[in-house]
Amino acid sequence: MKTSHTLLLSLLLLTLTARLSGQSFPGFNLDNYAGIPGLLLNPANAAGGPVGFEIHLASGSAGFENDYTALGKFGDYDLETLDWDSDFVRNPKPDNSLYLNTDVVGPSLFFGLGRKAGLGLVTRLRSLYDMRNFDGRMLEGIQNEFQDLSGFSTTFEGFGSNTHVWGEISAVLGVVLLDRGGVTLKGGVSVKHLTGVGGTYAYSDRVEVDYVTETDHLRTGGDITYGSFGLGDDIELDPSYFREAAGSGFGFDLGLALEWRPGVARDSVYTPYRLKVAASLVDLGAVTYPDVLRTNYLLDGSVPVSDVEGSTLGYILEDYYDGAGQVEELSFGLPTTLYLHVDYRLAGKLYVSALSATALAGNGTAPGNRIRNALTVAPRLETKWLGLYAPVRFGGEQGTALGVGVRLGFVTLGSGTLVSHLLSDTNYALDAYASIRIPFLRRHAKRGNKIPAEGPKGG
Repeated sequence: MKTSHTLLLSLLLLTLTARLSGQSFPGFNLDNYAGIPGLLLNPANAAGGPVGFEIHLASGSAGFENDYTALGKFGDYDLETLDWDSDFVRNPKPDNSLYLNTDVVGPSLFFGLGRKAGLGLVTRLRSLYDMRNFDGRMLEGIQNEFQDLSGFSTTFEGFGSNTHVWGEISAVLGVVLLDRGGVTLKGGVSVKHLTGVGGTYAYSDRVEVDYVTETDHLRTGGDITYGSFGLGDDIELDPSYFREAAGSGFGFDLGLALEWRPGVARDSVYTPYRLKVAASLVDLGAVTYPDVLRTNYLLDGSVPVSDVEGSTLGYILEDYYDGAGQVEELSFGLPTTLYLHVDYRLAGKLYVSALSATALAGNGTAPGNRIRNALTVAPRLETKWLGLYAPVRFGGEQGTALGVGVRLGFVTLGSGTLVSHLLSDTNYALDAYASIRIPFLRRHAKRGNKIPAEGPKGG
């Protein structure tokens, strides 16, 4: 088995064990000491930071969000005995949506090339699943055998779903483009070799569904396009999937960061900035799959309700509907995203950040994932060996979410939703992240070194 495929298999094992747990590493990725996870947000972070060298062992971030079902407060239920009827709050509506994101960073290295540049070598495995405009009322009916929905009828408008699992091996380069008068401008680029594991996609302008009480069937109309490649609907881990990559491609990240240090003349040591303004365009590119079965199905038929629960969309379409299929080459788009980041140092080691994430990919019909648009505001305490984060996320299906994270030495743990689960009775999102890494830090400016009395103190 090729080395890259062996690595992907190892990472996928880690990924699927944390399947249910949106933005990767919230709070932690804004930290100047984050190392490799910070490069995923903006490759310009590779230049002129406080980390001189890093051996990255492993990091994982997993998130789930939707607007259909919610959990209550932690402590109000037992994870081992969760009951669908009593422990979950459900919000079925005609256009429910669902989003899952898993991001595993494997063994990686970072090299600081003096104060002017930095180079990262990163291995990563990712999986994304998104579904939009699904009628949650139909799912309610399937769960209770339509006892409360005997006259149920609905129309899915603009239904779509995308599932994709892929690996990345990337080189990240960041350089200082300008360093003058207390202003530093950094630029960065990441070049990624992509290995596609597989996935599915489906979309339809209109799907009609009626429940027929007499036959206990769902009568359907309309049409749908469905594609399957690589792993497809098969979730079981089989090493044979990794002997040859199902697809391949290239991706890119681009970033700029402007840092302002009023009254500071830079030298060989690291001096914290007062203000940072940054922008990055990440996940440009696609994975190309040469043999994708794309099928157009006419949905003029019916399905027994008993056969719907527990079955995947692909199996239902194949078993109950006629379709015209063809094998073709497919480029599955990455979740291209624009990040805008403002970071202000309040005093000493206290910072506050605002990060906006805007999806630039995924138009509803072209196969490809997209992230959820959101704004994150995150105050933090940042020192060499301790970081504390309190991210507040606005937007997405779950609305406002409160999180917390801690970096202590070599280990970082956190969640963008944990505080919400401690305070709120209805939580439509759940996530967690962890990281183990060995950083070697650059020398810092001593307190007061070349910093005027009225300016911020050095870290």
